[in-house]
Amino acid sequence: RAMKEMGRQFVLGETIEGAMKRAEELEAKGYTYSYDMLGEAARTEADARRYHLSYSKAITAIAAAATKGDIRSNPGISVKLSALHPRYEVAKRDRVMEELVPRVRALAGLAKAAGLGFNIDAEEADRLALSLEVIEAVLADSALKGWDGFGVVVQAYGRRAGAVLDWLYALSTRLDRKIMVRLVKGAYWDAEVKRAQVLGLDSFPVFTRKQATDVSYIANAKKLLGMTDRIYPQFAGHNAHTVAAILDLAQTAGIGLREFEFQRLHGMGERLHDLVLADQGARCRIYAPVGAHRDLLAYLVRRLLENGANSSFVNQIVNEDVAPETVAACPFDYMEQVSSIANPAILTAAELFWERRNSKGFDLTDAADLAAIEAARAPHETVLFDARPRLAGSVAGGQRLDVRNPATGERVGNLLPAAAVCIIALAMLERDGLWVALGLAATVGAFVWVGGIAYGLVKSAIFVVMNAF
Repeated sequence: RAMKEMGRQFVLGETIEGAMKRAEELEAKGYTYSYDMLGEAARTEADARRYHLSYSKAITAIAAAATKGDIRSNPGISVKLSALHPRYEVAKRDRVMEELVPRVRALAGLAKAAGLGFNIDAEEADRLALSLEVIEAVLADSALKGWDGFGVVVQAYGRRAGAVLDWLYALSTRLDRKIMVRLVKGAYWDAEVKRAQVLGLDSFPVFTRKQATDVSYIANAKKLLGMTDRIYPQFAGHNAHTVAAILDLAQTAGIGLREFEFQRLHGMGERLHDLVLADQGARCRIYAPVGAHRDLLAYLVRRLLENGANSSFVNQIVNEDVAPETVAACPFDYMEQVSSIANPAILTAAELFWERRNSKGFDLTDAADLAAIEAARAPHETVLFDARPRLAGSVAGGQRLDVRNPATGERVGNLLPAAAVCIIALAMLERDGLWVALGLAATVGAFVWVGGIAYGLVKSAIFVVMNAF
């Protein structure tokens, strides 16, 4: 029962038809809608096909409500790329471009024919670069020329948000398109911080202070308001301070209230957006999840994490113990007073164990890290490694064997198995108890040696590992 009640609060309907029926009440007041079919990343090809069919049916259904000539006044749909391919990851880049791009193009073509807005949702930071490749390939399709409904979601908590906006503006200019950009705060903060710590990365892909995210949002909102010749800005959020800042920025820049829109989530920020719609005359759209309660949990957890935090505007605005001045505090003033942009309470991977420096890792989805590893591997690509047993400094072994990379069949070295004399010698050491003493000393020495050089050799060692397993 509790899940059903919360589902009704945060989900517009279990079916697209039911959601559209329920949307009619607020549409009559001037709101428009962007529908999102609930569901997480596809795990199998069957999942991907099911989600693709669900999106296709939803677009067909929503088309009936797209009766206005201005696409900005029509409903739209949001699509998750991870729902359309089971291996949506950098390691499978070629397969993603070959299989996912046609699926997204097909859906975009349906949306264009229906006169809908079509937004690509933002997801985790490790797939950002791959998502931009997919977006570029889809938007470059000549069949989509003349359609202003293609949209991209950008997360302001991401430290690359401004660069992404610049890239999208340059892309739309080069392709002679006008696109939509929905600016959001971001929904995966906890996961992004934890991933960076687990992988041993030097820093985080997101801002670690809420106020830094707020500053980023307003700064990027100003950037978007300067790009309206190619981009239709969509400002999603429930923070009154942010909304007021955007209205002031637009007025200062001479941007009309019909040249951008505000967005809110279904079930949140109703009063604020009612005021913006009625008193300011600005466009307002509701992002409305649609789906069965069995698909609700992951979405619901993200909403509770986002708005349950003590620093959340939605949380503070209803808390009578929080002074109005605190709720509406200027994030710029706060950031000017602190000594660092990063939050010192959020420890990087290297700092997690305080007195002991944690191990360093590599982000195998990051182009810079991959390039560094490839550069370190290059000198070893022509080297043949030789593995052999040694007895008192001399080599003693049996028949030499080739070692090949199981993925490519390429020969990477030789293996000389231990000969009988080596095995007998080892047995004698064990019998006399000498191996235990020798092994302890050797082990301690080895750890000291490895600890001193491992950091510098780790990229080279990756070459050996990649070719051996």
